Amino acid sequence: MPQSRNPDNMKPLIPTLLLTLVLVPAARAQEGMAIEPFFDDGIKHRPGAEVTAVSVTGKQLQNSNLSIYRSVSVTGDPSLTQDMERAVTRDGAKAESREVSLKDGHLYFGFYTLIPQGKEYRYMFYLNSTLTGGSKTTLIYMQGKAEPYEIRNMIKR
Repeated sequence: MPQSRNPDNMKPLIPTLLLTLVLVPAARAQEGMAIEPFFDDGIKHRPGAEVTAVSVTGKQLQNSNLSIYRSVSVTGDPSLTQDMERAVTRDGAKAESREVSLKDGHLYFGFYTLIPQGKEYRYMFYLNSTLTGGSKTTLIYMQGKAEPYEIRNMIKR
């Protein structure tokens, strides 16, 4: 005789499934994009270079209308900066809109509104201050319900 399923046995499984449904899209936000490897924990860089990565999801972003915020900043690795520029340029070519500034033939600044994922907008921001005497290159990926003007205001702060 087949076993009957007891609904009480399913209760612990439900929160696990819900958590998986919430976390998997966040973990794969940049999947298939050229910038994806720069947000991995094991990003390869030159010895002595400084790489700072930030990843924020969940309640900390509630007031910003975002569901995902990821950034990586690089200091002291021109090769990694060049790789980032190529990846941003590749992904930026598919953007719905873009604002870019070049300096000496290199991408200095880029703000891209990417194709939405589901009901959420996606944005990519890039700034290479090494082209103007600074020391840092920054790449930011954001996703959520925030409108482009809200993102610009956040970046200006």
